[in-house]
Amino acid sequence: MKSAYIGIIAVMLIVIAIACAGCASQTTTTSSGGSGPSSSGSSSSAPASSTQQVGSTVSSSSVFGSSYNWMEYHTTTTSQGNEMAIDMKMERSTSTYNGQPAVEMKVTMTSSAMNGVYDYYYDSAMNSILGGTMTMTVNGKTMTLAIPAAQLNQMSATNFNKESTLTFAGIESVTVPAGTYPTASKYTKSENGATVTFWSAPGVPVPVQISSSTATGSTTSELVGWG
Repeated sequence: MKSAYIGIIAVMLIVIAIACAGCASQTTTTSSGGSGPSSSGSSSSAPASSTQQVGSTVSSSSVFGSSYNWMEYHTTTTSQGNEMAIDMKMERSTSTYNGQPAVEMKVTMTSSAMNGVYDYYYDSAMNSILGGTMTMTVNGKTMTLAIPAAQLNQMSATNFNKESTLTFAGIESVTVPAGTYPTASKYTKSENGATVTFWSAPGVPVPVQISSSTATGSTTSELVGWG
């Protein structure tokens, strides 16, 4: 497998981990569904941002909700001079890991050059990560790797339910495949060498757009749908 693809996947996993931190509950939910700005979902996301001051900080759980079982993004990413477009779907469900009750986060990534399925598991209380696997198919060759919890922790996938602090950066209009959100709230944060910007919209429990940069690359993810 080419090292360029490994670098791209590393960037993607950091973004996934940071994006999910603080925007999930300990149990999966049944959502009324939503794929655009007209969908209300079963809970709203950020509070009204008109009273927020640029530079103020908020908790991630006050910005993103928990009423989703899946979210889908179209992502463009650059790593080590290589550029790639990737369609990515994240699905949350109850499962088992080595016979132990667990919460599974499954990430399916597809592009013209590769396909990958990345699973990581938390205990049922969402207090600790148990481990995961990554299966990649590149140019017709498939590789499956077990990923121990220690390595996932190093990649920032430490706790799907942990609180994090976001800095409010203003209101912007954002257009993504899921629709146009004229009053999206913009937030930033830094974690493990990655600078990440999120855009949230009322009624949408997940980011409508995510942009990140690290020492090895940059990534922009646009919401396609959620439910």
